Amino acid sequence: MKFLKNPVILLALCFSFFTCKEANEPSDLRRLEQNEIDFLISQGLHPCPDALVDQDILLERDIILPLNTLHQWMEEEASNENIAGGAEDRQYVITSSNVVSIGNTVNIDYFIGSSVTSAWATAITAATADWTNISRCRVSFNRVFSHGAADISFFNKGDAELPNPSGFNSLTAPAAACYPTNGNPGRFCAINNSEYWNNQINGTADPALFRRNIIRHEIGHTLGIMHTDAPLHNESANFIDDCNNSQTGLVHLHTTSTSDPNSVFDKDTYPLLMSDFSADDIRTAVTLYPDDCCAPVINWALVEPSGLGGLKTITINFTLPKPEYILEFQLLSGGLVVESAQKQGAREGTYTYYHLTNKRGVYQLRMRGKNYKLDFSGPFSNQKTISL
Repeated sequence: MKFLKNPVILLALCFSFFTCKEANEPSDLRRLEQNEIDFLISQGLHPCPDALVDQDILLERDIILPLNTLHQWMEEEASNENIAGGAEDRQYVITSSNVVSIGNTVNIDYFIGSSVTSAWATAITAATADWTNISRCRVSFNRVFSHGAADISFFNKGDAELPNPSGFNSLTAPAAACYPTNGNPGRFCAINNSEYWNNQINGTADPALFRRNIIRHEIGHTLGIMHTDAPLHNESANFIDDCNNSQTGLVHLHTTSTSDPNSVFDKDTYPLLMSDFSADDIRTAVTLYPDDCCAPVINWALVEPSGLGGLKTITINFTLPKPEYILEFQLLSGGLVVESAQKQGAREGTYTYYHLTNKRGVYQLRMRGKNYKLDFSGPFSNQKTISL
């Protein structure tokens, strides 16, 4: 069961001991709506996927939550998010369709252009290492020495190799970066090596740390993280980023605090001399890009093709890291996918996969985990050859 930071929510829950078992379905029972499921998961609570709802919801297999309480929470959340000016200092991200694909977060290649000064190059090297070293976060960086081979390139504003959309040309902040597109990190980060910003930074107690925090901040943008104070700066949910790509965002990560003034994603301060990421910075990184994402544990000993003719069944015992993961199966013949199926909403158990093609032969069965809340997929693995 998750630990809830909101004491009101914690005290509102009453505990019981039931299992996620579907009863007879009278007409007054229904399944949870997708928006209800999404809200519960955002609060760290996982509804039992097969349970039916009348006036109460079964959570985490041992919590009963009144349905009217859930709707009250959802209304309060919507009201808070729609207040003029918005909530302040929260961790915001762009929508899941625009974040970096989970397979593209390992060994992100970065390039530092020759126009970048040594002070900024040192900050880039340190900040990429800081991201790589976040515990339980899948993101890691690797420096390359060719712009063409890089996923992210760092240049000074005005560099001939930097694209020239209006965002970079009119840059007045110390740096700016693109947001992700097509499952890839934002391609460019521009550094404003102006006399004004050099004077501002060099006038602080620790210029090297200030530059490092600025780059930590910009790398977050390339991974899809927005400013914590975005509503205060009228940054809308739909915007054009500095590479002229259309983005949709301003999604509050509900696993994070409603206020985080020490976040490096604060637009105005970075914050100046924080020696490390804030707790919510780290929580955001781990929530978006967990290193254990989607890796199912499979007991292949229970793979049992059966049936003499017609339908074949394959029984697989599995465990998933989190209950919001889907276990996705694919059956291949000659390298081509001939069937696929999914098992959603169970953390562990036995799943019966039905072989529908009704053709004997040797097949490859493979599977992966997918987080349906964040739309991240792990790589297909655990491939096994089976005879049907």
